[in-house]
Amino acid sequence: MADRLWQSYPTINGLTNEQHVVLDINREDELTCSWNGVPNYGYLKWDIMNPSSDGIIITDHRTHTRDNGDGTYDLSLHSTLSVPNPSVLRVTVHCKVATPADRWYPEITTAELLLPAN
Repeated sequence: MADRLWQSYPTINGLTNEQHVVLDINREDELTCSWNGVPNYGYLKWDIMNPSSDGIIITDHRTHTRDNGDGTYDLSLHSTLSVPNPSVLRVTVHCKVATPADRWYPEITTAELLLPAN
């Protein structure tokens, strides 16, 4: 769909249509990724980019897809992030559409998550 007119990016914790966001979060906190008006059905997912995913836990994935009745869908993913290692002060995650719909939507929102020092 290289010639499509629609373009947007996933929203993370309410920050809309940004390709890159920076959030101050707690060592255990909620993350929400949503994308409204997507023309094809799909699901969202998180990818931990750095540091390595060792010791970084994303759990309680709750996904929701709503059919808007006009050929578009609203997607959301609610998760809990836990980073117990006190030496980790920054985590980078991507929110994006999961396969197989990712071939239509390669857009990714990068979130730099800044964690408090102990």
